[in-house]
Amino acid sequence: MPINCFLLSITGKTVIGLPGILLPLTISTLIRLIQGSGVVAMITAASITAPMIGTLGVNPIMAGLGCSIGSFMFSHFNDAYFWVVNRSLGVTEVKEQIKVWSMTTTVLWAAGTVTLLIVNAIFF
Repeated sequence: MPINCFLLSITGKTVIGLPGILLPLTISTLIRLIQGSGVVAMITAASITAPMIGTLGVNPIMAGLGCSIGSFMFSHFNDAYFWVVNRSLGVTEVKEQIKVWSMTTTVLWAAGTVTLLIVNAIFF
């Protein structure tokens, strides 16, 4: 198992090894979905994972990108930038706001996640 993997374990037995770069990305994504703010998701994920990055063997720049990309998952009403974008575009109906911005950020999150994993596999 490569050094840049973390292990999920249940009752002391290894279940699966995952790339370490997924840890900051996953924490940022979960916080974004639960709390709503992209900035809070990035900062919290970075603060939680910073002490672990060296142990996992993850490049700190890639971990920062993982925190940033994770914060793009499904922008919704609790995010101030959601309102800035929708007001700037002149979108006022809730259904349209979700279609225009929330779905766009989710596609960005998916593409960013794939790109992050590819770059991490090639260069680090």
